[in-house]
Amino acid sequence: MLSITIPQCYAVTKNYDIKISKFKGSIYGGDTEWIAEWFYTQYQPFADNVIFHIRGDFHVTYPNPPHLSVKIEYPDGALSEWLHISVDEYGKGYIQDMAIAGKKKSSIKTQKSRQRRKGKKGIKGKKTRIKK
Repeated sequence: MLSITIPQCYAVTKNYDIKISKFKGSIYGGDTEWIAEWFYTQYQPFADNVIFHIRGDFHVTYPNPPHLSVKIEYPDGALSEWLHISVDEYGKGYIQDMAIAGKKKSSIKTQKSRQRRKGKKGIKGKKTRIKK
């Protein structure tokens, strides 16, 4: 079990463990303390004795920056969903809003589909050519 001391009004020691698994041929080999610091200062400051499951290495989901997929296991066995954690320019972790990436891609596809359907019929049912 690893420990990290979190500076607050007074020093608080939190315990955690790390489990790293290979995913799509990649595995994270970097420092993990920044994940514990993010978790205990920004996400769940009252939790303790958690296990961070890291899947694969840093990867990109457009348009979001590189991130790690991390799942948190609590002492009672409860699991979080897969969280996507990035590191800012100061070395501090933050959670990404992955819904943004999904919405932008799907809305672009939807708009293009509508344009194609509209372009095929044209005015009064006449076929028109679509420029790609």
